[in-house]
Amino acid sequence: MRYIVNTDGGSRGNPGPAGYGAVIADESGTVLLERAGFLGTATNNVAEYMAVVVALEEIAAADPGAQVTVQADSKLVVEQLSGTWKIKNAELQQLALRARRALPSSQVRYRWVPRAENAAADRLANLAMDDRRDLTRGQLGTVGGGGPAVVGPEEDAHVTLVFVRHGETEMTESGAHSGGTEPGPPLTARGREQARRAAELVGRMGELWEDLPAPAAVWTSPMVRARETAREVGERLGLEPVVVEELREGDFGRWQGLTGEEIEQDWPGELDRWHHEGVEAPGGESFPQVAERVRSIAGRALAAHAGETVVLVCHSVVTRTGIGTLAAMDPGTWYDLRVPAASVSVLRLRPGGHELVALGIPSELVESKDTPTLF
Repeated sequence: MRYIVNTDGGSRGNPGPAGYGAVIADESGTVLLERAGFLGTATNNVAEYMAVVVALEEIAAADPGAQVTVQADSKLVVEQLSGTWKIKNAELQQLALRARRALPSSQVRYRWVPRAENAAADRLANLAMDDRRDLTRGQLGTVGGGGPAVVGPEEDAHVTLVFVRHGETEMTESGAHSGGTEPGPPLTARGREQARRAAELVGRMGELWEDLPAPAAVWTSPMVRARETAREVGERLGLEPVVVEELREGDFGRWQGLTGEEIEQDWPGELDRWHHEGVEAPGGESFPQVAERVRSIAGRALAAHAGETVVLVCHSVVTRTGIGTLAAMDPGTWYDLRVPAASVSVLRLRPGGHELVALGIPSELVESKDTPTLF
């Protein structure tokens, strides 16, 4: 199928509060999917690139053989992703790599358009910056069967996802809510040791579960604590971690930085409703909204790594909602899944079903890479 994609991004401050917008239409011009995303603090160029990346990854998950024309009013994005201009910025290089991994260059054409012809994507980017939230309208049809499992282009397609929660931080230890709107905090000394142990555990997957393929990719949340954990995992596996924006922790809104006791004092009963009834945190996200991000990532992983294993270095809510939705669990039970800091969970997805291999294995069960002895 042929798609026309309009993308835009912006930053108020450059860097400052940033957002992107993407409109995906078929070749007749019928809009199929609109995506808007808030990125926190980022530059204009990062936001412009992210719009392209998100659109291509959405299309790849639904139609890996698609032919796509990307239309943007950023000459930098068009010329760099077309290969005409060199990409010198390291962060943009990583985003360009994500775009090319989503769909081969032979399937994507980039075209510059005046801003006036890009108004719909511009409105979405501004909406993301105004409301500081993500938005998805519409849906791309996917190849394969229904049900909660993610399916791909081949009847026997499957993918193994390894969820690695980041190691301990000061906020983990205090029980404060540390969401996806702030980049920090970093790992503590204990958290760094947990990350090394988690990396060793992931590195021994083929020994512990002989039927699981060795990891082929490491995708990480952009948060500092996740990237520090992913660095340990990547070094152990010999893989370069790739930042995936949608793996960021849930947005806790006005609860950011507060403990459960503090939240209960000011919002009696609301924390339990957030955990079990799918309501949004005030000014933030709900569990189902985070789950939708993880489903998109799972589809992307299947499109890019069918038959392989992808390691997702992420967070508590992302892991709980991801495992919960992909394993077709009752949403009211997702919060009750135990996933300690630096724990490892393994889920295999296949057409029409799933296999929950392991949930919340503590990294303390394996020694660090210098003395790799289980228990």
